[in-house]
Amino acid sequence: MPVKNMACPIPVFRYALEYWKPDPYRVEILYENSLSPAEKKLADYLQTASENIELQANFKMRTVNTGSKDHDIPRDVLNNLSLNKGAYMVIRYPFVSGINIPVWSAVLTKDNINFLLDSPARENIAGKLASGVTAMWIFLESGDRRKDKEALGLITKELEHLGQTLTFPNTELWLDTYRDDSDDNIPKVDFEVISISRDDPREQFLVKMLLNSEADLNDFDADPMVFPIFGRGIILYGIVGKGINEWNIREAAEFITGECSCQAKLLNPGVDMLISTNWDKQIKRITDPGIANPLTGMGDFSNKEEEVRRRLESATLERLGKVNEDTEVLKTDPEKVVYLDIFSDKKENRNEDNIQDSNSKSKYSSGNKNSEKEKNAAKENIDETYKRDKIPDIEKSETTANDFQENSGFSNTIIVVFTVIILIVILSGVIIYLKTIK
Repeated sequence: MPVKNMACPIPVFRYALEYWKPDPYRVEILYENSLSPAEKKLADYLQTASENIELQANFKMRTVNTGSKDHDIPRDVLNNLSLNKGAYMVIRYPFVSGINIPVWSAVLTKDNINFLLDSPARENIAGKLASGVTAMWIFLESGDRRKDKEALGLITKELEHLGQTLTFPNTELWLDTYRDDSDDNIPKVDFEVISISRDDPREQFLVKMLLNSEADLNDFDADPMVFPIFGRGIILYGIVGKGINEWNIREAAEFITGECSCQAKLLNPGVDMLISTNWDKQIKRITDPGIANPLTGMGDFSNKEEEVRRRLESATLERLGKVNEDTEVLKTDPEKVVYLDIFSDKKENRNEDNIQDSNSKSKYSSGNKNSEKEKNAAKENIDETYKRDKIPDIEKSETTANDFQENSGFSNTIIVVFTVIILIVILSGVIIYLKTIK
């Protein structure tokens, strides 16, 4: 489940639809040494598709010469390709997904490029989501008719029930009521199911996207699966085999229709699908942008330097526990930050201390006729006190120094004794060794 960070009353599916742009897939054209003229033409065609403003396919492309020593393609990927027969396409999930295994690899042909860019199911899903359907549920058939019929019946029945019982967070909190047609924009919980065969040649890339979105889904090739899709084509996760039950379906549906507790896409579950569609052109925005983006409507403070300075000064002085109207402020260029001398109070305090010292001196020197005698007497008392306090410390210091010297002499004696012993042992060993040789 997503990390709860910032409460937002907008439903997850609607926030994702209007504000989360799909992350780009990584498409790599791999070849050995050089592309043929036909392959170069296909690579240019794919590059043009990635830059097409109207197509808006969420992928980025690059070409990689695997014959070069400095390429970065893993060896296990290359081992599964026959590059000596021609160039290949290798498609990877978006980098932010953290999924490192390739989604799909295929020979670089015009048909495979078209399968990559679009398919009937993805076009249908994109159109439904953009029109306001809460979520599309892709039912991936297992091939076992009995299992598929039972699972699909349960999914359909439960989603119909949830469509009637689930409700969105209070629309008054997130619907843009300033629109003239706001009353017509109140959405309803609407779930739809689309079935796909694993053997459909037109949907091979979609099937691979679904199965490789989690590490172990390929291990359940004999079980039906269902994938909730929301936003701009986000695969929430897969529900497999016996896990397809009312509880799991409801949990996924409640997340999709619930409050968007975390507006950061990266901190929410799911991975984007590769879909070619211009989402911004098709989506009708109905949410209040002030709710969706808390920073909206804060105003422009570029011309309010004086207000910012005043608040900064007030907050700083409050933090110091003092309020001083005469606090010095260093005014700078209007385009630069205004710095506050937060130590001005301390300076004034030091000045006051100096004034008090000077006053006390003046009072002391301007006393009566006996002031000079009093000064001398006070000085003698201070000297006597100093001597009494300091003489023991001096004697103590001398004692410590003597102790240190005695300890040092003792340590030196020990070192000399050990050195003599070592020399004697070495000399004895040499004498014994020479006698043995003789």
